[in-house]
Amino acid sequence: MSKHALTWSIAPVLLACSAGSQAVTLFSETFDGVNSGYYSAPTSNSGTSGSHSITGGVPTSVGSGDGINGGADEVWYGARFEHPDSPDLIGNGTYSNPGDIGVQQYGGKGHDAGYENNPTPGNHVGLLSDDGGIMFRLDTTGKQNLQLSFDWRTFKSGSRDRLVVGYFIGDLTAGRPASIGSGFDANNTIDLQNEAQFTNGGTTYGPHDGDWNWSPVLNQNGSVSGYQGGKWIELMRKRDNTQFTNESFSLAGADNQSEVWVAFWLDNGDGDFGKIDDIVVTADVAVVPVPATVWLFGSGLLSLAGIARRKTR
Repeated sequence: MSKHALTWSIAPVLLACSAGSQAVTLFSETFDGVNSGYYSAPTSNSGTSGSHSITGGVPTSVGSGDGINGGADEVWYGARFEHPDSPDLIGNGTYSNPGDIGVQQYGGKGHDAGYENNPTPGNHVGLLSDDGGIMFRLDTTGKQNLQLSFDWRTFKSGSRDRLVVGYFIGDLTAGRPASIGSGFDANNTIDLQNEAQFTNGGTTYGPHDGDWNWSPVLNQNGSVSGYQGGKWIELMRKRDNTQFTNESFSLAGADNQSEVWVAFWLDNGDGDFGKIDDIVVTADVAVVPVPATVWLFGSGLLSLAGIARRKTR
């Protein structure tokens, strides 16, 4: 390399090393890899006929228990957030018991070929019902400025049904009493209901109150005015969306954390479905500044290169 080339090659390297941050993708899910186990499920959980090609269980990229055995891009977890009408969260893969979470083969209006001029056939989507949901875990150590984006819609949404999205910072299982299980079961599912929900359901389990509860105080119009304990941070609570819409949120406070949970669930909705797809979480990674000694070394090389050029003139 010539002395002239050396002079001009050192400066950009030093400038690049001093950049403040760079964007990375922490999580990305399309559900399109889940291609087996679909069966015709009822149009609603209480219906007698069905046209929903779904596979019930917890989506995962590795397979676990009775969950969907591989095919997803990421590892998911199932959760029950409030007391359901139909208690089986993951179902048993039959028409009569499809479960409340899974993957739908065809997402519907605004998402599949033939709808809204979408040329891509069979875009699979995550499916949520009856106070059940799916969630994923992030390690954001060394990351900042987290952004969540996703597509969503509902189906046959009733006046009380809401698709709910939010996040939790910390260990979801911390402090849980043995009576409700210490954590996730073999199918990657967990019970997050609160004591009031269990009392209303007539069960004898308990206690169920803790940081893991997601128990909002709702106004008549469905908006949230506060929380009855718990540490979930709610981002969205919406209904009556008959075609796919994109949403984007900042996960404030989730920077540089060893454990962050992001969840999607359908509040109420035994006769409804919430659908999600194209879930992406991005973040910035701080680039370590170049030490002063490196700058001194670089400037020294530049000086030497300049001296050498003058001597050759």
